[in-house]
Amino acid sequence: MKRILFLMVVALAITGCNGGDELKIETSMWYYAKTQYSGNNKLTATFCFFKDGDYDPTTFEYKPYSSPSNVWEDANIKTTSGEIVKSFFIDIVLKSDSGTGTYNCSPGNYYVVVMINSNDEGIIWKAEHISVTKNKITMIDPTFKDTYTSGYLNWNE
Repeated sequence: MKRILFLMVVALAITGCNGGDELKIETSMWYYAKTQYSGNNKLTATFCFFKDGDYDPTTFEYKPYSSPSNVWEDANIKTTSGEIVKSFFIDIVLKSDSGTGTYNCSPGNYYVVVMINSNDEGIIWKAEHISVTKNKITMIDPTFKDTYTSGYLNWNE
């Protein structure tokens, strides 16, 4: 036990003598989708990031594309005035991996749509305005309580 404490003190001393540099956290969003059940409750989900705006979340559209040499996806949503806005970043997080994604970004406001496959048919999605603070990690963890439905759900449902 004394040896562990000694090593921790030495490690802190070496870190403290590192030219006065402070540990800086990158401005980022960490995200995962989950169910309401306990245990391994993470879900495979697609996170679509949009610039901040006044959107109608029911107009969200997601389209995967594939060609013999390439696979990609496209997502868009309409503003309340009818303008179509494309997602600038899409990330698929797999339950079989860590189930968590990370997006290093600038401070500011974003609109995030989280989508999962329904256990019935189609997709289920939620959308929310997210504020990101400089040098902070913002956690996004929507809960999908009913996976036997489809369409848009309010973030807090």
